[in-house]
Amino acid sequence: MHKRSVIPSSSGVNWASMFMGTGPEMHGYTTWGSKTPEVPSIATNENGIFPTIFSVIREQRPSAETGCTFEWDGIKYVIDTLSISHVEYFKEGWKQVEENCDKIVQYIQDKKPVFFAPCFDGIDGIGHEKGWYTEDYYAYLVRIDSCVGRIIQALKDA
Repeated sequence: MHKRSVIPSSSGVNWASMFMGTGPEMHGYTTWGSKTPEVPSIATNENGIFPTIFSVIREQRPSAETGCTFEWDGIKYVIDTLSISHVEYFKEGWKQVEENCDKIVQYIQDKKPVFFAPCFDGIDGIGHEKGWYTEDYYAYLVRIDSCVGRIIQALKDA
C-alpha cells in the first residue's frame, strides 16, 4: 500500500515511465493515450524515442533476443518496437489469456530471450467490464496468477 504511480496517473504515462526508467518530466509522455511525447523528451535514441530498457539492451548487446507482448495497444508507442526482437499485440488478450500464455511460453522456450516483458492488461479490462473486486475480478486474478507462474517457470528453464 506504499507504491505510487507517476503523476499524472494514466496508462501511457505510467507504461512509458516503467520502460524508460524515468518520469514524464524527462520522457515527455503526459496523457493516457500518448503516441508521441506531448513535451519534447530530454533525450532521444537513434530511433527518435527516449531510451527504453529495450534500446539500452540493443545498444549494449546488439544480437540479444528481447521480447514484449501486450494486451493494450497503447504500449507499442512507449516501448521502442524497433529495438525489440519480438513484439506481439494480443487483441482481446484478457479474454483468452491462457492461449496467449501458451504463445509466450513457447516463445521463451524457442528463443530464450535475455529480457522479456509480458504486459497483462486484463485486470483493468475485467474491472471495466465486470466491476472491480467482483467474483469475476478475483477469478481472473487466479487465471493470471497461473499464467505468471508458467512464464516464470519457462524463464527459469530457458
